[in-house]
Amino acid sequence: MTPVKKTTKKAAETTAAAKTTTTAKKAAETTAEAPKKVVRKTVRKTVAKKAAETKTAVYVEFFGKQISTAAIVEQIKNQNSDKKIETLDVYVKPEENAAYYVINGEGSDSYRIDL
Repeated sequence: MTPVKKTTKKAAETTAAAKTTTTAKKAAETTAEAPKKVVRKTVRKTVAKKAAETKTAVYVEFFGKQISTAAIVEQIKNQNSDKKIETLDVYVKPEENAAYYVINGEGSDSYRIDL
C-alpha cells in the first residue's frame, strides 16, 4: 500500500486557488489570441450632381445698334476702377442712347454711359 498523504484545509485552498488562477490565465490568453471579429459598416455617400451652368449673353438692340450687357458692365467697371463695387444696378434707356447705373446704392447724373 502506498501511504496516503493527508492534506490540510489550507493546502487544499491554495491548490484550488492556483487551479482557478491558471484557468483564468488560460481563458484570458485564449480570448486575447482569438481573432477579433471586425465589423465594417458600409456608408453610402450620395453625391449631388452639379447642374450644368448655362452660359448666357444678353444683347440690347435699338436703332440698328446692338450692344451686350456684359460690355456695358465692363465699361462701368473700367470707369470706376477706384471704387469697390459690391452692387451694381444698370438701367438701359435706348431712346436716350445711354445706360445709367447705381453703384452700392449710390447714383448721380454723372453715372451715365453713352451707347
